[in-house]
Amino acid sequence: MKNAPIRASVITLLAALTMLLTNAHAQEPVQVGISYYPTNVINVSASIPMFTTEDVTHSARAGITYAFSGLPAVNASYVLSGPREGRTQTYVGAGVGLAFPQAPAASPSLSGHALTGVNVLITQSFNAFTEVIVAGNSFGTRMSFGVGVAYLFGGSN
Repeated sequence: MKNAPIRASVITLLAALTMLLTNAHAQEPVQVGISYYPTNVINVSASIPMFTTEDVTHSARAGITYAFSGLPAVNASYVLSGPREGRTQTYVGAGVGLAFPQAPAASPSLSGHALTGVNVLITQSFNAFTEVIVAGNSFGTRMSFGVGVAYLFGGSN
């Protein structure tokens, strides 16, 4: 029973990703990444480009986060990416998250977040990235700096 919220979160995330993958119509590739934040948090995320307007790519990003203190969470973000300039690309976004804290909290905690970051193309299919996330919920607010790597399905355009 202890893993039921995590299992439900993973199933929900996979269903959402499947739906979004079938509807992605942008010129950018789907990206899956893993990141680490020095606040003892690991995040696995997938970004699915939806469409491009002018030079801005609009993407949906879903993620699963785990803090070593035992706080699993799921999140969804709307991300706007600028055009790639050489090997770098900047992005900004905002979204919501749902955390499943341990006792004494009896119910999931809803949070909001804003993020900004930069992707650096390492090879045709791999990016390294850094990002800053500001998130808040009923327990408090935190700003985190993270680093990660991502795989681009189909390579960089």
